[in-house]
Amino acid sequence: MSNGIGCVDEVAPDKPTSPSAVDSAEGLPAGETGTSRLHNAAGELSGESTAEDLTSGPDREFIQQFVKAQRRLYLYLLAQTADPGLAEEVLQNTNVVILSKWIQFEPGTNFLAWVYRIASLELLKYRQNRRRGRLMFDDEFIQSVAQTVEEL
Repeated sequence: MSNGIGCVDEVAPDKPTSPSAVDSAEGLPAGETGTSRLHNAAGELSGESTAEDLTSGPDREFIQQFVKAQRRLYLYLLAQTADPGLAEEVLQNTNVVILSKWIQFEPGTNFLAWVYRIASLELLKYRQNRRRGRLMFDDEFIQSVAQTVEEL
């Protein structure tokens, strides 16, 4: 039942509560949770994925953590750049990388540390590309241009 602010206080008695029933209610076969990793016979994560896993996209837990981290990532990037527009641009690039590498995230590890690292690398890449775009002229060239302008 909802407590009025979008949170669930308790599970309604007529709703299924077993994992297999819940999975089936979500449209997944019983026992399939939509996770991206395969479990081996011992129940450990194998780290392997099938083509189906790659096309199915991130699981619900990953998406929840991703959405929850957006504000913190933006504030982190804003603190690093002091420019709201630039922070948004780098955040968009960061989100593209996060979503393209979702399968590499290991459940049970620190999600925020993982996305902060990606954001740091994207900010570094942005700064390097920006530096590369600047043209640097040596003093001799600048003097040559200045003399040409004076002669006109």
